[in-house]
Amino acid sequence: MKRYSTFNVDLSENVAYNDPAFPAYITSGFLSCYPDLKGCTHWHEDWEFIIVLEGLETYNVNGNLIEIEAGDAIFVNSRQVHYGFSADRKDCEFICILLNPSLLCSNKDFDEKFVKPFTYNANYPFIKLSRKIQWQNKIIKLLKEIHLKKDEKTWQFITQRNFFSIFELIYSNVDIKSEKSVQNSAGLNALKLMMVFIQDNYKRKISLEDIASAGFCCKSKCSSIFSQYLKESPIIYLIKYRLKISTELLCKTGIPITEIAYECGFSGTSYFCETFHKYYKTTPLDFRKDSVQIS
Repeated sequence: MKRYSTFNVDLSENVAYNDPAFPAYITSGFLSCYPDLKGCTHWHEDWEFIIVLEGLETYNVNGNLIEIEAGDAIFVNSRQVHYGFSADRKDCEFICILLNPSLLCSNKDFDEKFVKPFTYNANYPFIKLSRKIQWQNKIIKLLKEIHLKKDEKTWQFITQRNFFSIFELIYSNVDIKSEKSVQNSAGLNALKLMMVFIQDNYKRKISLEDIASAGFCCKSKCSSIFSQYLKESPIIYLIKYRLKISTELLCKTGIPITEIAYECGFSGTSYFCETFHKYYKTTPLDFRKDSVQIS
């Protein structure tokens, strides 16, 4: 399933919930639907759960690489920088469920006592969930039920009920300290500032020095931060972000490809088409035609 996300000002993902009035996103898909078998780097307020059905997926969470094999899953906490990809260059089928922690906030006291201490706990940016560990396997089964019944009349009831059960299992089995959680590292904060700068300025010519200045660091530190957390250079990230914006314009507008090239910060149509083919293994024109057929 192809999914073209939009992003908020701080580059947190603006999640397209199944029901705008109920903050849950439930879907399944294949990594082959993403360019270069890799999702876009992002973060959001929602708790994210990925269950691998077939194949092997690697998740990058704040620079930590976690391999998830078929039958296992991963939980990614709120506002963590993350993306999934295929390290072995093979396709992977997965279930993706995003649940906003507000679904757990039955009242202010419950939120303050239980939800916030975990949601904003830097000690738990993610939890790898194994089908071989009983309490974790229970979570995987609850998630699969959410996905299985997402089209039923009472899916919101099932989702919220299971979400409370999932949180109960997590809360009962991990050591959630009550003291204030440690803030994200300086490097991660700098990364977010630089990513936001790229989002705001991708249309114009951007140098490595420009990106580094946005993160209040030197060029070498800037490159080091991107390498640590995203495993790629700032310029490669910039190119991929420009390409991602181009896919949205190709899918959602009738703007000519030449205009899209310049609109996304590329120096010319030929370079845009060449770069697009390098990462998407197709031309911008064919990509547009395919997106029309899918819709």
